[in-house]
Parts: sequence; structure tokens; C-alpha cells
Amino acid sequence: MSEGHRVTHRSTRPLMGTFLSVTVTHDDATAAEALIDLAFEAMTAWCAEASEWEPEAAVSRLGRTPVGEPVALPDPLFRLLLLAQHVWHDSAGAFDPSWLPLKPLWPMRGQSSPPSAEAVTAALAEVGLQALELREGPHPTAVKHRTGLHLGLGAIAKGAAVDLACEALEAAGATSFLVDAGGDIRGRDDGTGWLVGVQDGQGLHLHSRLHLQRGSIATSGSYEAGFEHEGQRYHHLLDPRSGYPVPWLGGCTVIAPSCALADALATACFVLGPDAGRALLTRYPQTAALWLEADGTETASDGWPSSNDPVALPPATGFC
Repeated sequence: MSEGHRVTHRSTRPLMGTFLSVTVTHDDATAAEALIDLAFEAMTAWCAEASEWEPEAAVSRLGRTPVGEPVALPDPLFRLLLLAQHVWHDSAGAFDPSWLPLKPLWPMRGQSSPPSAEAVTAALAEVGLQALELREGPHPTAVKHRTGLHLGLGAIAKGAAVDLACEALEAAGATSFLVDAGGDIRGRDDGTGWLVGVQDGQGLHLHSRLHLQRGSIATSGSYEAGFEHEGQRYHHLLDPRSGYPVPWLGGCTVIAPSCALADALATACFVLGPDAGRALLTRYPQTAALWLEADGTETASDGWPSSNDPVALPPATGFC
């Protein structure tokens, strides 16, 4: 289809439990399709190593491996886990990929009441990324130091998939593209930029639009899944430090150079809330966040763009 004088080509395919879209601007339809296929190949290969649902994925093998035994990691997964460790440390555990033992307690679909306090306490004993050791070198490895350590990368893996797709596109010479993994978005356009919407705090309406020239956007919102019990709303965004859903309702959108970083920080900043979230962002240059609460309250960090300012961030370096 056309956007002004530009011709865009888009494909949407199911992957990673959602729908992923790749859009490129190109005068040649055949060349555009080849670029799109290249992006999806990168994301599919990533899923084979980073999904806890794939038994032979590296992240799954780590969960089955005995304590102290090194597990070889592909370089992209190693780099992503390094980033995850940094955000986990800097957020004091508000972002924690070792949250997976809590997941069975909060299925959300068909759930009508919270789990027992005893079950949450038992699961929390298996949570904490301090039990993961990453060893650099020509052949990077991971070692777990707790039997129950199991990683669930749902709060960062889609962002990483987007980054890998964008890296593949840029390596192939693409200069105008947008990759969207269920709302985790990264784009580049040297012209007017891509128009990206931000949902309101209830997830019902469009709050605002951003002009994305270069950079990434990710949102964590409480409105995607949940249930009511005795007048209280329980949603799918858990605080891995308490084992319970974060008490406030709404969404947090983060912009950052890479989508993996935006994805992780959106989760951490949602869990932390505006005050501690803004302090966290000072550790990550070229990032900003907007908190939109369900009651209409809005809080923006320093650097959040106005509706007239384009998002034009420095090129990402890997997942950072």
C-alpha cells in the first residue's frame, strides 16, 4: 500500500504466541518480500533458542540441567541474559526472568480466586536471578546455582526478536522498516517516521501518537488479562518480589534505542510505579517512560516526547 510517496509492504504471521508484523518501504515488491522473509527467519530462529515452550531450546535445557553444570548458550541469548541481569539488578528485582515458578499460580484464564499465601511463599523460594551465573568467553555458558531456577523470558524475548529482525533488515540494506511483536515495536525511517499509537490506561482507547524515526517502544499494561475476586482486580503483571499482581491498574510505555531494553524497562517501570521507575531510567541513557493509570492519572519521565516531537534515538548497540 502507499503512504504519501512511499510504497510499503507488510506481512503479519503468528509467532511467539502473538502476531508479528514486518513492514518495509521499498520500490521493488520482490525485494521487499525477500527482506520481510529475512526478518521472520531471524525471529523464528530466535524462538528456537529462547522459548521455554520449546523442549530443546537453550533456555529450556538450562532449566533441566543439574546445579553447577555449564550450559552452552547461543550468542544472542547470552547477550540478552546479560541485559536481563543488569535490569534485574538495577530494578532491585522488579524485573526478574526467574519468575516462572509463579506462573502456574496465576493462569488468569478461567481463574476466579488468588492462590493461597502458602503456595505463593513456596514459589517465591525458587525466584531470584542471583542463582544464574553467566560466563563469557569464546563459548558463552550459563550455570544455575539453584535447582528450581527456571527462566521465563516473556517480558523481554519479543523485544529481542524485534531487535534481531531489525538487525537483519539493516544488514541487508533496509533503511525504512517497522517490526511489531504484539506491541513491542522498533522502527527506522529517515523521513517523517512511523506513526505509533499509545493506548490509554484502560487499554480501550488511543491516548496519543508518537512519530518513530528511529528507536523502540514497548508497553506493559494490566488490561490484557485478569479476574475479579471479592471486589479486587487481579491481573497478569506480577511483582516477582511479592508473588502477587502489582496493585495499581494501567499501563507503562517506554521508549529506548533497542526493543529488548524497552521491553524489560516497561515491565520494571510498571512494577515500580512512577517514582521508583523514573529513578531506574536515569541509569539508562536515551530512555523515557509514560505511566497512564486506569483512573486517568498521567505521569511522564524526563525526556518523554510531546506529540510534535519525533522519537529519534541513537542506533541501538545489540540489545542495549
